[in-house]
Amino acid sequence: MKFARWTEKEIRKLKSLASDESRFFSEIAKDLGRSPASTRWMARKLGISIRRRGAAMARMGEWNRKHAHLHEQVLKFYLSHSFEETADHFGLTRSEMKSCLTYAYKEPSLKHIRKEWRPHSAWSDEDWLFMVRHAGVRPREWIAKKLKRGSTYNSVKDALAKFQGSGKYFNGMPWGWAQHIFGEDAIAHTIKTKAGPTGNGKNGWQYRLIPWVECERLLNLGKTRRVVGRGRWGPNRARFERRIQIAPEVERSIRAMAKFQRWIHGTKGPRATANRIRESLKGR
Repeated sequence: MKFARWTEKEIRKLKSLASDESRFFSEIAKDLGRSPASTRWMARKLGISIRRRGAAMARMGEWNRKHAHLHEQVLKFYLSHSFEETADHFGLTRSEMKSCLTYAYKEPSLKHIRKEWRPHSAWSDEDWLFMVRHAGVRPREWIAKKLKRGSTYNSVKDALAKFQGSGKYFNGMPWGWAQHIFGEDAIAHTIKTKAGPTGNGKNGWQYRLIPWVECERLLNLGKTRRVVGRGRWGPNRARFERRIQIAPEVERSIRAMAKFQRWIHGTKGPRATANRIRESLKGR
């Protein structure tokens, strides 16, 4: 569909159709002869709420349910076949297969034919400690497999949700934050993780964390980043150079996380903690 400017007549019709909050923009777009993307763009520009649509009529997600008639058949076939085999058998793309399983698993009437591999037994203290020690350092899928709680990250994700967070910062502060607070030269211990935005260090890049105990050490030494001003730099100036001030709330948070990190790893100093985390990164 070629791009065309919105006319005043189209805008008036959009406002009129959008007044019915039970209709999705994909449906309104058909009446206007426009693409859904163009219709949503103009709606945002006019200040019309997008997220609220459908929720009031309990229709949120209906546009993804075009394979509702296949739910029972897909679940029965999936019991004895793999994800890829099931998708090929029914002629579904990977995205369509995921959508089909997602909504089929939410139907109470199909509960008896779900393919459930994940154990639902209570987590032991050892399980919790293992997860927290590796959170943010190893991929959540790896943690789940080691704990024999399924082959996906869902069990670990659900467990970490009880901490009201993702857990990726349990073992350290992100490099970017630490660089801003302490400066690059002052940091002695850095952990290159196998988790993070790029997974297992694709393209030679790995997500880096600074252990909380290392951040606490830098706080104790007063080694926050210098506030660079104008003028010539020299040894005498370095002694009197101002450093950025850490908010009390941030300092308390760093010290609390450092205390927590020493407890879960059973270590004392930054070097021992960093080495313990590096050991956990070895092997498969």
